[in-house]
Amino acid sequence: MAPRWPPRPSSRGSPTRLPVGLRCWSSSPTSRPDLVLISSATVRARSARSSSRRSVWRGRCRSSWARSATSSTGTSPSTGARTPMVNPCARVLHASRGLGVRSGAGLIGRVWRSGVVAAEEDIELNADYDRMVAAHSAGLRSVVAFAVIDGGEVIGVIELASEKVRSLQDDEVTMLVTAGVEIGQFIRRTETAQALRRSEADHRAIYERSPIGIARISSGGELLEANPALLHMLEHDEETMRMSAWPDLMRAYDQAASRQRKAPFLAGITDGSSVQVRAATAAGSWLWLQLTATSIPDSSGRPEHVLVMVEDVTAVRETSDKLGEALEAQRDANANLEKIDHTKSEFLSIVSHEFRTALTGIQGFSELIRDGGLEADEVRAYGGYIFNDADRVNRLIGDMLDLDRMESGRMSMRTSDVDINDVLMEAISRAAPSAVSVEFKSDLDPRLPIVSGDRDRLIQVVSNLVNNAVKYSPEGGTVTLSSRVEGQYALVSVTDTGIGIPQDELAHVFERFRRVRSGAAQSIPGTGLGLTIVKQIVEMHGGKIWVESAVGHGSSFHFTIPLTAEGVKALQLRHA
Repeated sequence: MAPRWPPRPSSRGSPTRLPVGLRCWSSSPTSRPDLVLISSATVRARSARSSSRRSVWRGRCRSSWARSATSSTGTSPSTGARTPMVNPCARVLHASRGLGVRSGAGLIGRVWRSGVVAAEEDIELNADYDRMVAAHSAGLRSVVAFAVIDGGEVIGVIELASEKVRSLQDDEVTMLVTAGVEIGQFIRRTETAQALRRSEADHRAIYERSPIGIARISSGGELLEANPALLHMLEHDEETMRMSAWPDLMRAYDQAASRQRKAPFLAGITDGSSVQVRAATAAGSWLWLQLTATSIPDSSGRPEHVLVMVEDVTAVRETSDKLGEALEAQRDANANLEKIDHTKSEFLSIVSHEFRTALTGIQGFSELIRDGGLEADEVRAYGGYIFNDADRVNRLIGDMLDLDRMESGRMSMRTSDVDINDVLMEAISRAAPSAVSVEFKSDLDPRLPIVSGDRDRLIQVVSNLVNNAVKYSPEGGTVTLSSRVEGQYALVSVTDTGIGIPQDELAHVFERFRRVRSGAAQSIPGTGLGLTIVKQIVEMHGGKIWVESAVGHGSSFHFTIPLTAEGVKALQLRHA
C-alpha cells in the first residue's frame, strides 16, 4: 500500500523538542562508505516504562575500529608518521549526545514537520547545521534526512551523511521513502509483538498466581487447563481433575443452573453469571464453590472456549447459613413469644369470664335466698344452681392445676388394673342426669382385656370427651361410646352427632385455650383446657389421641391405651 504523502507529523505524544539519537555504520577501517548514517531522531514514545528511551536513542558504532576514537593508527599525510586515527562516527556521536531539535528547525526538524525527504548538499555552506564542527572534523560534507512513517504519521527521522558534496537523486528519494515506511512498519510489528509477549506473560502470571481457581474449558464443558489454585483447592492433580473431578463439578453446575447437559456448554451460560455448587475434595471434605463463567471469542468473534472462575465460598456460605438459622430461630422465638402473649391474654379473658359468670350466678341466687319469701322448691332449685356454679369454678381451678402439674412433670398416677368398659359406663352414668336432651349409646367389646392405668384419670378423660359431645350436640342428638382391640392397644371412641369442627381447626383442637370460633360453637361456654388435659393424660399412659370431624356431621374422638402383657397373652390364647 502506498504511504500517504506527505505524511502528517505524529499527534501521539509528539514533544515540542525532538531528541536526537545516533546510529553509525562503517564497513572497515580503510574503506569508508560513501553514505554513513550519522544520526536519527525519535518522535513517538516507545515505552511508557522508560522515560530515558523516550528522550534519546543512544548512538552505536557497529565496526570494531569505530568503537574507540584511538583504537587504531594510520600514517599522517604531511609527516608520514603513524598517528591515531580518529573515528568520524565517534566525533559525531559525541556531538549528538543530549542534542534536541525543535520542530521545523534544522534539517531533522524540517523533515519531522513535513515528512518529506530533505538534504543539505554541502553542510559547510550552511552555518545553521547544528553539528557543523563535528561533521567537518569527521570529513563529512553532505547529509540527507528521511521520515520514518507508521500509519501515515511521522514517528522518527533518520539522517544519512556523505564525505562528498553530492545532490540527491530521484531513485534515492524513492528508496528512502520506501525505507522509511518499511522501517515504520517494522517498528510497529516489533512493538506489537513485544506488547503481545508482555500481555501473554502478564496473563500467564495472573493465571498461575491467582488465588482464585481458573479453568479453561471447551464448548462441550471438557476441562482444557486448570491453574494451580484450582488444583490446590480440590486437592487433585490435573489428570484426575480432567478425568473425574471436573465432570462431577460440571454435573453439579448443570443441576444448579437448571441447564440441559446435552446442549453445548456455551449455549447454556450467560457471561458473568454465577452459581454455587457443592464439590468434594480428594480428601473427602465438602466445599461450597462459586462458579462464574465467561465465554472467550475467537478471531472471528464467535465463542471458542470458556473461562470459569472457581471461588471457595465455604466460609461465607456457612456463615450465611448460620445467620439464616439464627434469624429463623429468632423469628420462631418471636412467634412463640407472640403466641405466649396471645395465650396469656386469652387465658385471662376466658378465666375471668368463667369466674365472673359463675360468681354472678352464685351471688344472684344467694341474694334471692337471703331475702326470703321463697317456697321450699325454689330454695332447693336456687341452691342447686349455686352448687353447679361453685362446682364449675372448682373444676376450672382443678383443670388449671392439673395442666400445670402435667406440664411440669409433677403429676403422679396411681396405676392399677383397669377395665376400660367399666370406665366408659361410669362416664355415661355421671353425665346422663344433666344430659337429658341427648341419647347415650354404647358399643363395647366384652372381650376387651384389662389395661394398666390410673382409673380416676381415665374416667376424667372419658368424662371430658362425653361432656364435650353433649355440649356440642343439638337437642335429640346421640352420643355413642365404643371400645375394641386394635393390635396391642385398647381403642376407645366417643362419637356425637353435633355441629362438627371445621377442617382448618382440627389440627389445633388439643391446644390450650383453643376453642372452635366459627358458627354456633362461639356461643357455647368453655375454657379450652379440657381437651389439652385429655391429651396429656392419654400420652402419660403411653397412648395417643386424634379427632375426625366434618361440619354438620358431628365429631369422633379416638384414643388408645396400651394393653398389659397379660392382656396381650390372653388375646393370643383366645385366638389360638
